[in-house]
Amino acid sequence: MRGRVLSLELEFIKRLLTWWRNEDRWNRYPWRTETDFYRSIVAEVLLIRTRRDVVTRVYPEFILRFPTPERLAEASEDEIADVIAPLGLRKRAKMLKRLAKELTEKLPSGPEDIEKIYGVGEYLRLILSLKLFNQGSLPVDRNVARVLWRVFRGINPSRGKPELDKEIRLLAQKLGACLPPDQRLELAYALMDFSLEICQPRKPICENCPVKSLCHYCSKGGEF
Repeated sequence: MRGRVLSLELEFIKRLLTWWRNEDRWNRYPWRTETDFYRSIVAEVLLIRTRRDVVTRVYPEFILRFPTPERLAEASEDEIADVIAPLGLRKRAKMLKRLAKELTEKLPSGPEDIEKIYGVGEYLRLILSLKLFNQGSLPVDRNVARVLWRVFRGINPSRGKPELDKEIRLLAQKLGACLPPDQRLELAYALMDFSLEICQPRKPICENCPVKSLCHYCSKGGEF
């Protein structure tokens, strides 16, 4: 039984990464190839509860106006809020200013430093640890959890916080462990993109799904 489960996990990873790499999604967003800590964390903060296409328009302007944490720390909250206004969450300006002040004092030298930064929750800590230090397990948000629930459990989560389920989190750790550390970030991005482009909450595009034949939910004829 364990061998079959592992084979399913490996095949899922293989198909998902093939789908992701075929469209060169790595270079689709400017922050994905960024290795500077300041720019990387700014991008992740801007992405909180925000569509990526909107952040794609705001991020370059933000970095142009505030190229360093020192410049961001010097800016007023109103100045920051004006730049991020298209995101719809002006209150994020306060978080960004406080974040900048912390980064001017010390840049993290490892994953253990990231979790000490103001406003950084588990998801940000994990994605930044993978990206900047090549360490850690896969981050799981609600979108990624939805994919894992459907494919491996045959269930379509509709309420609550499926990303907090212990078995789903353990599954994410196992998926990450199937890959060398330098490929885990690719898998994290692939899961994010897949959850938004194919395995959508209400209208998944199953006809274009690269893992359809592996999906327990589809095999049961589940309704969305």
